[in-house]
Amino acid sequence: MTETQKLFCVYYIQSYNATQSYLRAYHCKRSTANVEGSRLLKLDKINKFISKWQIVKFKLNICMITCQKFYLTHYLDNLVSSF
Repeated sequence: MTETQKLFCVYYIQSYNATQSYLRAYHCKRSTANVEGSRLLKLDKINKFISKWQIVKFKLNICMITCQKFYLTHYLDNLVSSF
């Protein structure tokens, strides 16, 4: 997999828009990105890379939500106990 293909995948995981991701990674015409973005998504190595990093992104989101909940609860407990 090329570095530009990996970059396309990173942009795709952020936006879930193949055309926009291809435009950002390859700096080409929109008409080219329309065709090539969807073509890349059909490649097995691209799908595996995206799937792997979607799982990582999901786990990070869960971690962030857990941390936010912890700090919010801690903050509210301190706020209530100060009254």
